[in-house]
Amino acid sequence: MELTNEEYSRYGRQMQVPEFGSLNSQINLKNSKILVIGCGGLGSSALLYLASSGIGKIGLLDHDKVEISNLHRQIIHDSNSIGLYKTESAFKRLKLINPNLTIIKHSIMLDNLNSIEIFNNYDLILDCTDNPITKYLISDTCIVTNKPLVSASSVKTDGQLIILNYQNGPCYRCIHPKPTKPENISTCSDDGVIGPCVGLVGVLMSIESIKILTNYYNLNNNPYKPIMLMYSGYNDNNGQSIKSFKMRGKQSDCICNKLTKEIIKSTNYLQFCGSINYNILNDKFRINFDNLKTFNNDNQLVIDVRPIEQFNICNLKTFNENDNINLINLPYTKLIRLNENELREILPIDKTIVSVCKMGNDSRLATKYLIDKGYKALDLKGGLNEYSKSNKFNIYW
Repeated sequence: MELTNEEYSRYGRQMQVPEFGSLNSQINLKNSKILVIGCGGLGSSALLYLASSGIGKIGLLDHDKVEISNLHRQIIHDSNSIGLYKTESAFKRLKLINPNLTIIKHSIMLDNLNSIEIFNNYDLILDCTDNPITKYLISDTCIVTNKPLVSASSVKTDGQLIILNYQNGPCYRCIHPKPTKPENISTCSDDGVIGPCVGLVGVLMSIESIKILTNYYNLNNNPYKPIMLMYSGYNDNNGQSIKSFKMRGKQSDCICNKLTKEIIKSTNYLQFCGSINYNILNDKFRINFDNLKTFNNDNQLVIDVRPIEQFNICNLKTFNENDNINLINLPYTKLIRLNENELREILPIDKTIVSVCKMGNDSRLATKYLIDKGYKALDLKGGLNEYSKSNKFNIYW
């Protein structure tokens, strides 16, 4: 497929770069088909540059809709996109950037029953998701469909990128044979993220994708060696850093060597990765916010078990300045690490302890933990999110 005169003008500057590979590489891009899974923080910046570079066909896969909390980092969307499927919003933006693109929208949730059929239509897969369940599924499907995979993640100020299933390189299972425990996984919604930091990791993904699609690693005697890129946006006294670490290759004892379509379709990825069981409290240990107002404040202590950054942004006292509520911030991760004396010093054993968090999940864990320690403890159902709905104010996060 040859280039048009307009395309020579559009892509001429990158075709002049020796490492890029001139006209042949541009034609390779035009003939390429990529699938980007996740049109959020990583996917936004990766898509903008991939669309601009001259990829012929891009698949967009995401089942979420645009929310206002996305906009500080998911730069492919704007305020007019709120409420739209992210695939639809991204489609509109990419068409404005490059009308030559063919764009396929998959406004669905990826699962083990549809992944193989979808992946078969593309040459390269980009994993821009943020949970291990999907990452294992994507990697497994790439093995079975023989597709190279560019996978990344980012939270807070840091990020990492790896290339998987490429030139006998490792798969996700080769690097992570066992899933990380759910309680040890950081997410943007829980721990926050700096927009430009996740955006830069997405840009790195686009660079590696272009290199793979233009056959860079096979040109000029430059064989691919498995690496992991680690980015940090906030380094003490050192500005920012991007470090490259050598990775081990494909492992002979990894399940990827015997994966089949049937295995993928019969695998329960949620069960494999595990999940935190929040249904651990009897209803008698759970109250709503109306119940909270009836308590004697002298005998009650409310603990907000969110990280201090979230607590400082918004808490119960922010919207109840006249309430004489006894409220302290004690993050769940700190609570469960206190020894017996420290726990009794912070939380008097003779008080009723009421736990609250953002969604009502960590507060349940905290309540169960305190009950097991001999406390009279209760959980506020639904967390501050539920409270915001009934009191008609916005929670700022």
